[in-house]
Amino acid sequence: MKKDIHRVISTFGDRALIELDNKIVPCLIRTKKQRIVTNDFVGINKDTKPILITSRVERKNLFFRQNNEKKKLIAANLDNLYLIIASKPRFSSETLISMLASALKENISVSIVLNKIDLKKETEKIKETLGFISPFKIQSRDSSSNFYLEPSIIDGLNSKIVFCSTKFTNGITELKESIKIYDDEKLVSTVAFAGQSGTGKSSIINLIIPDAKIKISSISKSLNTGKHTTTSSKNYKILDKINKKVWVIDTPGIEKFGISHLTLNDIKRVFPEWEKINSKFGNCKFSNCIHNLEPGCQIKKLLNDLSNSHQMQLDYINLKTRLKIWLNLLSMINSKD
Repeated sequence: MKKDIHRVISTFGDRALIELDNKIVPCLIRTKKQRIVTNDFVGINKDTKPILITSRVERKNLFFRQNNEKKKLIAANLDNLYLIIASKPRFSSETLISMLASALKENISVSIVLNKIDLKKETEKIKETLGFISPFKIQSRDSSSNFYLEPSIIDGLNSKIVFCSTKFTNGITELKESIKIYDDEKLVSTVAFAGQSGTGKSSIINLIIPDAKIKISSISKSLNTGKHTTTSSKNYKILDKINKKVWVIDTPGIEKFGISHLTLNDIKRVFPEWEKINSKFGNCKFSNCIHNLEPGCQIKKLLNDLSNSHQMQLDYINLKTRLKIWLNLLSMINSKD
């Protein structure tokens, strides 16, 4: 007999909403030792009032943050994660890279969206800061330059940034189309929007899904939690003309993103330039060098060489900033490597 499996729309405490027969239905969570989060697939008992969630299907991935033993689940079973940033409030490079590393660890591909581009001066400044998200590279100024270094890429990160403005709706159509065509071979796909508070995630969703405000109100009423549902991720469905479904998840605003669950290798994945630098300029003296205070570190040597070149001060600043972010992230993890 085929098990009755349903998608979780949102959760709050021991309560959840699921999709059942194309309707949103409230349930009580009664799973043993299985935490439930938005976009989980669950088994239910329909013979009770209210309906009980009794089991959870194994997840293909889970996006979460963790500070020591405290683990905050955000959403499960994602195909793509859109990281939303804006010129106001000023975004944290460390927070963005932390979310990126956490998503890639779970094999979730990532795209970056820059909102509020109507704030032109602030946007130009933030574009410079965005450069620190990308791996460090040295532009070739001279074909004979000893400093030339080929660009690195972060596997799993979409290199194309989507620029948009919810105030004038610039870029919203492009963003909506990128969501709908994320995976042409799938009839159902799921994406999530995540970012710091105030970046405009919910405003973007209101433009992509016109009746989102009504659905938010419906979710609040069904869970009987009022405004407190803003602390939980919420799932919305887009249905196109060929009946292809795309689920879009709005996640709570994030101020700090704990990465206690990550390892040294997870952080290395978003700093691929270290390997490129070692390949170009030689290996560090110690194989376990973390490019901090160890003698014979080639990354620190390159930084020093760049600092002595008046023509390469921008490269010096970029490498120094990336190295600072790297060391700050290492201080946040409990690595066993």
